[in-house]
Amino acid sequence: MEMFHVMNETDIILKDIVRHDIGTHECQAFIRAGPRRFLHFDPNNVRAAIVTCGGLCPGLNNVIRELTNTLHFTYGVPKIYGIKGGYKGFSHEPIELTPDLVNLIHHNGGTILGCSRGHFKKDVILKFIKKRNINQVYILGGDGTHKGILELSNECLKLELNVSVVGIPKTIDNDLDIIDRSFGFETAVEAAQAAIASAKVEATCNQPNGIGIVKLMGRSTGFIASYATLSPGDVDLCLIPEVPIVLEGEFGCLPHLKKRLQEKGHAVVVVA
Repeated sequence: MEMFHVMNETDIILKDIVRHDIGTHECQAFIRAGPRRFLHFDPNNVRAAIVTCGGLCPGLNNVIRELTNTLHFTYGVPKIYGIKGGYKGFSHEPIELTPDLVNLIHHNGGTILGCSRGHFKKDVILKFIKKRNINQVYILGGDGTHKGILELSNECLKLELNVSVVGIPKTIDNDLDIIDRSFGFETAVEAAQAAIASAKVEATCNQPNGIGIVKLMGRSTGFIASYATLSPGDVDLCLIPEVPIVLEGEFGCLPHLKKRLQEKGHAVVVVA
């Protein structure tokens, strides 16, 4: 019996699971991520580097810890570097990440590696990679960071370097189809519920017709707002980018709020 379940080359994740009678019979799918039976790198020869870029968000230390432990215990990777202070850290001496060092960091916020915005210098990173024979680079970051990841990956291909550049998306909005769940999302939903509870108290106590409004992250997607709304059951109106806002009419937001105020004397609104 195998200790770990491995992915087959034909394993896929369907983009849309709901089918309709009309339209194309074709569907889009993503290749399923996960461990493969055959490895490209010999773990004994792997030298990995981990770096956190951009701003802070929940879960960075958790990712650093799990990456370090998986590389060390599951694959037996002998050397794992931590790059301090984002992309600019490639200009300085790294630290060595070990299971002992990362053992308790998931209890702390922030990132033990520190982070910063910008400072992407392709030549500096390549010099670091070549000097220390790095063949796996794990980079945590958002949109700007991933633009650098793509540029670095393309340059490694151009130079025929046997290096895997791995981008780990840092978005608490959970807005990427190609992954099951982005790290920090559940923490964000939990924190949002506390804000909703406070808005509920404010709306209830401010009589008559108190309305509590909670603005949550979600400029392009409303996953945090939706999940936070469904959990406590105290929200009367949730506005998300995916659904156009209608103010007036039978299904308008304003008539709905007026009805809730007449029924309850207060209302709570969540806006992504």
